[in-house]
Amino acid sequence: MDAIRSTGLPPGLGARSREPVEATGAMAKFRSTQKTEIELVTQDGDRVRLSLKTREGFDARGGSLVGLQGAAAYAAVSAFSETRFRLDVQGSLDEGELAAIREVLGRVDEIASRFYGGDATDAADAAALAFDGAELAGVSFRLSERQSLDYRTALLRSGPGG
Repeated sequence: MDAIRSTGLPPGLGARSREPVEATGAMAKFRSTQKTEIELVTQDGDRVRLSLKTREGFDARGGSLVGLQGAAAYAAVSAFSETRFRLDVQGSLDEGELAAIREVLGRVDEIASRFYGGDATDAADAAALAFDGAELAGVSFRLSERQSLDYRTALLRSGPGG
């Protein structure tokens, strides 16, 4: 009964009723977080740090109640999406450094698209990142993804024959 109540079916039905009742309920919760962090250091010692984090998910609930007097069903869904961006520049960047940084960011974007698209092997193969050594002293990046799904369902039969 607690499982049915946790999915949102009305309390007071089923076990307390003399009428045969069949109640079903289900709920699902999905969460996904993707995070990209990039750090670049120029030959002049300037540092650029970029962080991008995307969170999204949904909650869904549904159920039905069937008895001698009729049937009822319900469903509810909510979703969210959130993106945070942070850029930190220490130093002053010249045109050559900016061009080299744009090139690296474009390449990291391609790798991230592969990684977040589910092809981690292809992304790892592409991760050997070449950069303009005349302008940049070092480049590092980190891609991470976390997903979770929580699903619950329940069936309750009560009353005569239940």
